[in-house]
Amino acid sequence: MTDRFERPVPAGVAPPVAPYAAVVVSGDTVYVSGQVAFDPDREVVGDDIRTQTRQTIANLERCLRAAGCELTDVTRIGAFLARRPDIGGFNEAYAEAFSAPYPARTTVVAGLSDRILVEIEAIAKVPPGPAPAGREDG
Repeated sequence: MTDRFERPVPAGVAPPVAPYAAVVVSGDTVYVSGQVAFDPDREVVGDDIRTQTRQTIANLERCLRAAGCELTDVTRIGAFLARRPDIGGFNEAYAEAFSAPYPARTTVVAGLSDRILVEIEAIAKVPPGPAPAGREDG
């Protein structure tokens, strides 16, 4: 059976340890699994919401680029925060990366792993044009 999906491998992002793909491309839609504030060696970057949000969005952007997209191609964001008081700081860091017209977004306060303050997943639409050179299928 032929695989109907592409699973590009994003450079500079710690690979998942659980059984899932970081990125899946299906037609012109890109699904990015939840990203957190890990560096490539799986160390948490930062201990505050702004720093972790910036690192998480940088990882999200690396995943999108592996699939031929940019942050401006994102249509929907799912954001999960460990602590309700962090919503303001999260919004500040988020607004540094995304501008109007913003993607649709759901933000939920949820229990996350130790030291992880934010997790972000995304859906994007691949822009028209040829597939990026070097995109790898997983």
